[in-house]
Amino acid sequence: MNAQDAPTQDQQTTKMLDNITKVCSLTSDQATKATPAVKQFIASKEADKAKYAGDKAQLKTAMKADRQALVTNLKPVLSADQIQKLEDHWKQNAQNKSTTSPE
Repeated sequence: MNAQDAPTQDQQTTKMLDNITKVCSLTSDQATKATPAVKQFIASKEADKAKYAGDKAQLKTAMKADRQALVTNLKPVLSADQIQKLEDHWKQNAQNKSTTSPE
């Protein structure tokens, strides 16, 4: 993938927000209120990728902190059940990646 083919932060935000909306059954009001938190998460994630490009362990630690910050920022917007659905979804994705990844 070329750098020019990489999705923009706005595209990543839209994709992630669509995914969260689907997984958590967000209302349109919740989706609107969640947008700034998702934008902040994407920006932090991209900054961490650049900062820790050569250090997988540091990147993993930073990404975990980014995810925790996202959950903290989403808690005032989502119900406890919705937060749990999102965290369960992320755990399932992580398990799927670890079982299908050759690493």
